[in-house]
Amino acid sequence: MELIKSKFRILPTSVSQALPLLKFTKVDADGNRELETKWQTVLDGFPSQLITAAKIQELLDENPDVGIPDSVRQHAARLCSLLREFMAIEQELYKLPAVPQFTRYRKVFARFGFGQRIEALLLSQIYPLQNYLANGEPEIKICNGRRSGKPTKRYCCDGL
Repeated sequence: MELIKSKFRILPTSVSQALPLLKFTKVDADGNRELETKWQTVLDGFPSQLITAAKIQELLDENPDVGIPDSVRQHAARLCSLLREFMAIEQELYKLPAVPQFTRYRKVFARFGFGQRIEALLLSQIYPLQNYLANGEPEIKICNGRRSGKPTKRYCCDGL
């Protein structure tokens, strides 16, 4: 009756089609009910001639079995585990910029507008900067250019 009052032209054709909708007939504290939106979901999901009780039940089921294979579930679990591990490492990295020896680096990072995450990641990769220098100076190699064949400077970093 409620669907008729709501001016739906297409209605459930049997009791078995109407049964899955019963749980949505309750009115909440604001005077709203989900029945109309759920029925519209069914109508949007299937042409009227293809609506069956099973399809209504499947569409409105709040915990559907979508047929995800176990291998996909295992990969998803692995990804979630890696994400948790990444978050734990990232939390440790966020503590890194607070160490006093990084003050000079952080001033430079601030000039470029780096955020906390980028600062922590950069510090974890480049500190101490002396690892990338030869005799306290940037290491430079002279190599022949690929196209011109003339000597060119190449700035090298041992750690990269």
